[in-house]
Amino acid sequence: MMVDGEQPSLNTPPPDSGGATRRGVRRALAPLLLLLLLLGGGVYSLTNASHGADLVQHTQEVSLALGTLQNLLTDIETGERGYLVTTDARFLEPAN
Repeated sequence: MMVDGEQPSLNTPPPDSGGATRRGVRRALAPLLLLLLLLGGGVYSLTNASHGADLVQHTQEVSLALGTLQNLLTDIETGERGYLVTTDARFLEPAN
C-alpha cells in the first residue's frame, strides 16, 4: 500500500498493459483496412469504366448502322416516288 507522496515501486506492472496493446493494434489496422477498401473501390471503378467504354463503342456501331439504313431507305423512297411520277424504271435502280 502506498502513502501519499510515495513513489511507486519499479517492480509494479503498469496498469492495463494488455488493453493498451490492443488499442495500438486497432489504431494500426484501421488505416490498412481503409487502404484496402479504397483499393477495392478503385478496381471496381476501373472494371466498370472498361465495361462502359465497350457500351459506348457498341452504341456508336449501332448508330452508324442505323444511319446507313436510313440513307438506303431514303434512296429507295426517292426512287419509288420518281418511278410513280414518270414510270421510268431507272428510278428503281438504287433499290436493286
